[in-house]
Amino acid sequence: MREKVVITLYDSFTNIDDRFLQEVAFQSSRIKKGFFKKRVLLIAAIMGAILLCGFAAYQAGIFDPWIQKTSTSPTETVQSALENQMKKDYTLELRIKEIVVDQDATERVKQQYKGSELAEENGWSDSYLEDNLIAVRAEYYVVYDHQKTFLKDGDVEQYFFLLRDEKTQKWMIWNNTASGDPFY
Repeated sequence: MREKVVITLYDSFTNIDDRFLQEVAFQSSRIKKGFFKKRVLLIAAIMGAILLCGFAAYQAGIFDPWIQKTSTSPTETVQSALENQMKKDYTLELRIKEIVVDQDATERVKQQYKGSELAEENGWSDSYLEDNLIAVRAEYYVVYDHQKTFLKDGDVEQYFFLLRDEKTQKWMIWNNTASGDPFY
């Protein structure tokens, strides 16, 4: 009889342990699933905010990539970008006054980027920059629709920094200044 009681008690404890372990495992998986869902929702919310901010910045003209037709002539590339500004819904008028390669600014910008972290990150050797980086100064007059952008009207002097593709030999705008200072 004693053996039967011991076996019954042993079986009862075993069942309690199994049920307890199963409950812990179930709760643990629910917590992990909940944590995973919360993490996914947080990531989605962050990505959504970044996209909305990016779209708002684009709409406001803060981030506005230059639409350009690359060319073997750096001044033609800049001219195409300025002409394409007229196609944007916030530009009412744009008159180009002058577009020229600025040799002094070109030399300064080459020296600034040679051996820099930025050059290293982009895989630009000093010899690549020497042969394939150029600064172009553009002067133009522009009028904007201030219901659509905060940008100021008037005369603009802007520097464009172009890189040349070694295979096609075409220039592409890599960066530009917001003012007449070539190192803005």
